[in-house]
Amino acid sequence: MSIDLTASKQIGRYGPVLSICIPTCNRAEVTEETVKRILSLPDFGTQTEIVVSDNCSTDDTEDRMRRIAAGHDSFVYSRNTKNIGDRNFYEVMRCAKGQYLKLSNDTLRYKPGGLEKIRNIVERYNPALLLFLRKNSGNVSICRSLDDLINRASYAITWIGGLCIRRDALSIAEAAVTKSESHLFQVELVIDIVNSGQRVLVVKEDIFEVKEQTRKGGYDLFGVFVHNYLVLLSKQVNQGKLSREVLQREKLRLLFNFVIPWLTKLYLWKRKRYFFKIRLSAVTDWYSPIALVFLFPTGIVVSSVRALSRRLAVSLRTA
Repeated sequence: MSIDLTASKQIGRYGPVLSICIPTCNRAEVTEETVKRILSLPDFGTQTEIVVSDNCSTDDTEDRMRRIAAGHDSFVYSRNTKNIGDRNFYEVMRCAKGQYLKLSNDTLRYKPGGLEKIRNIVERYNPALLLFLRKNSGNVSICRSLDDLINRASYAITWIGGLCIRRDALSIAEAAVTKSESHLFQVELVIDIVNSGQRVLVVKEDIFEVKEQTRKGGYDLFGVFVHNYLVLLSKQVNQGKLSREVLQREKLRLLFNFVIPWLTKLYLWKRKRYFFKIRLSAVTDWYSPIALVFLFPTGIVVSSVRALSRRLAVSLRTA
């Protein structure tokens, strides 16, 4: 359902409206570049701050961040005395002062006007949670149930960079990261907020630019984003919070839009760019190996068409 609500009460009267919260570890150069890019945006203004939580980096992240902090009142740097793992996602939000806390990967930048769009949406609708999808319809929708959310956002709820919560949801975030064993704290947080009955928005607005990495990996790609994700959703089915029909549709979306495209990248196209831990049993636990063999050629064609479409779109924009 598209939102048409009256303006809510003004927020941010006693601090910044928006905090861009960046957890990082041992990525000094890319983090510095990202922070400087965001600070230089014309719409950064006085109602936004950036917070970086350094998960005990052993490179020169601290030196670079403290130099930036010395020259910018709207930049906050915090360093953990030890690596606290996924809890750093909560820690970076805890250190922020904003009324809304926008989690952001250290490779995630914002298009000009993007920060203003976020502020305008939260000031108008005052939601407990926003999920930004990288689509350009401009549609803003309210989700009143977990079924509705999964149908609208699908596995995009696994993306840290799309998540923005209201400050009073911090206690839910702390509980989610404390109990999480899935490496998908963000999904558990989203589920808990939706199930609490608070207002959740899905925003189809691509306000982001992503710094491409020369190499990417280091974690169990399919174990986290296929197996663990579907386990979390299956638990919601067992608790009566998610319908079995929605779960089955989501499995198909995940197969065609995530599993097959990634198998294509990892085994055919760009193997040297990735160093993920590949555990195929995390896929075959949920999908028939025979079906995967038959569908793989279709996935190659679809992935090729999508890649060509993206290149064409970039060419047209830069022409």
